[in-house]
Amino acid sequence: MPTIGVSGTPKIKIYNVDFGWGKPKKHETPSIDYNGSISVNTCKDSPADIEIGISLPAKQLDAFIFISRDELDSTLYCMDLVS
Repeated sequence: MPTIGVSGTPKIKIYNVDFGWGKPKKHETPSIDYNGSISVNTCKDSPADIEIGISLPAKQLDAFIFISRDELDSTLYCMDLVS
């Protein structure tokens, strides 16, 4: 049975953290460095949005993009209509 791992910290405002050398420009979840994983984190540009990272082999990622592109476009279009 196929499995998929999901990790992340969407509620922690990681882009607001400053350890003295400035705020992060990009945050990635290192635990998804193997295939079949998804990360969910806060978005840098909007605290109300999330970033989703997907780790798949190139062929599977191409298929995922092909299959989900219409759905994503449709969802984004509907969200534009609401806002």
